[in-house]
Amino acid sequence: MLDSYDKLSSYQMIMILVLSKLVDAYTYLFIILSYPGNQDIWIMVILSFIYILIIYIPIMFLSNRYKGLSLIDIGEVLTGKIGGKILSLMLSLLFLYNSIISLALIGYFLGNSTLPDTPFFIVTGVAIICCSYSAYKGLSIHGRLSEIIAPITLLSVIVFTLLNLGNMDFKELLPILKTSTFKGMNYGALSTASIFYQGILLSLCVPQLKKVEDINKIFIYSIAIITVFYVIIITTTFAVFGVRQAQHQSLPYLATVQQISLLNFIERIEVIAVFNWLMGVFINFSLNVYFLSKSICYGLNFKNEKVLIIPSLVLIFIINNFTPLKKSLYVIKILSYEIRFPIYIIFILVIPLMLLIMYFIRGKNKEVKSE
Repeated sequence: MLDSYDKLSSYQMIMILVLSKLVDAYTYLFIILSYPGNQDIWIMVILSFIYILIIYIPIMFLSNRYKGLSLIDIGEVLTGKIGGKILSLMLSLLFLYNSIISLALIGYFLGNSTLPDTPFFIVTGVAIICCSYSAYKGLSIHGRLSEIIAPITLLSVIVFTLLNLGNMDFKELLPILKTSTFKGMNYGALSTASIFYQGILLSLCVPQLKKVEDINKIFIYSIAIITVFYVIIITTTFAVFGVRQAQHQSLPYLATVQQISLLNFIERIEVIAVFNWLMGVFINFSLNVYFLSKSICYGLNFKNEKVLIIPSLVLIFIINNFTPLKKSLYVIKILSYEIRFPIYIIFILVIPLMLLIMYFIRGKNKEVKSE
């Protein structure tokens, strides 16, 4: 399904996954509104690491069993060619959803930060033009960009925290586990794990890895890095604003960075945060558009996915500009756990679990040796 020459190193793959997830933290940081809804959310994030590993057991088992094959290829092996095409078309719906909300986030973030007077259609139109090139170029350019942008983004998070130490009150993180319940912590961790779709991206990129045997290492390292930096971002935000005030910020982390002022010399440093976010969300948006066109191409027997990129971008632009999504209220609603959970859980757990059951019923006789 994917171009054989478009290979990614393990490091590039890790950076792609990390950057695609940290975009969420930079933008709306919805996780601070989830259970348990108090100062213990950072502990819940650590707990979600375990749930992610559990939820992804079916996908990781199949990816290890059929080394070198993508999730779609595995689906085709287990269900036949028609089954593989149906799975591909279903995945295209996931990437259409991700592309829509990625573009909506660009308009939402820039409209609330640097370009409040710029019409939504201009912001989203420019974003589409900028992202179309990387979507055309495929996975390799996303890998090269991510290995540059992701380390800068991670380093900036550490620097922002250090520069904000004077504004932080660590008493806001206390008391630890006093007001949280076991049920609430686990529910929050499960909800957080259930919208971690980066494992799907990894499963689709397997044929493009230079070292297919590194898939487990890539997966675990990615989750670990994401978890650590989410904890840093959340604790910094809470320590600066307090839990309740942070939860009422429209862009919590950006507001946290805006508090930095060092001897009237280092001010307006949020420009760096906006740049990091902008690069990250553009990469994430174009990556989802790339997989959207790939999925449709395979599912409908198109010869070249590139012919579908422009129509896909036009569709995404129309949906974002001629529906209520151009209003921030609806952007927040479509990003809520109530909407994202049923969408993501189908692809993260339900479909892989069905494929795993089929593997044990009949798939052991359908082993495929990858090159």
